[in-house]
Amino acid sequence: MSFYGSSFVFDGVASEIFDLRILDFSPANPGESVVGGEVNIYEQWLYRREVPYFYGRYYQSSLEFDFTVGSYSPIDGSTRNTIEAWLLGRPNYAPLRIVQDDISDIMFNVIIMKSRHIYIGNTNYALTLHAKCDRPWGIYYPPVLRKSYTESSSGASESFNYLNSSAFAGYNKPTVSFSMDSGTYGNSFSIRLMISIVKTESKQIRL
Repeated sequence: MSFYGSSFVFDGVASEIFDLRILDFSPANPGESVVGGEVNIYEQWLYRREVPYFYGRYYQSSLEFDFTVGSYSPIDGSTRNTIEAWLLGRPNYAPLRIVQDDISDIMFNVIIMKSRHIYIGNTNYALTLHAKCDRPWGIYYPPVLRKSYTESSSGASESFNYLNSSAFAGYNKPTVSFSMDSGTYGNSFSIRLMISIVKTESKQIRL
């Protein structure tokens, strides 16, 4: 996977602590990025039926990617052991966040499975890491909307739009919570959720 940020945060620890940054040793050509797990189709073909019965799709592989981190200064053996203990020593999946504007709200829940040492002039400057996510994609942090009302707002009605922009097309709903000051705004409060799903339709044309 091609990242364009220069630093990262893994399990709450910033890479700058170890003087690490994201590097790229590939030739200067258009980059290619893995964007998610492979989709599998579950369908059945029957005799004299030109279109199979489609039962759905499913994922059977998680997102995996390589990325290279290193320092402008040589990495000695003791420092490398400390870095690998931080990155590879986690017993469970841990959050990986890349400091990059266009994915600032994305977190990859990963286990870093292995590393390869990169030497320049017989000196270690970088490590290429292989990460495996716990799902076919990264996790999107949804925005948080907070509203507060005064006593004069009693009886007010407001509408808010919630856009499901995730890669998952299944059922998705916002989390709604509220609190009231006792005896200030009365004893009634209501929230109504209206779900609107945009679908596209296609027609079959026989020639």
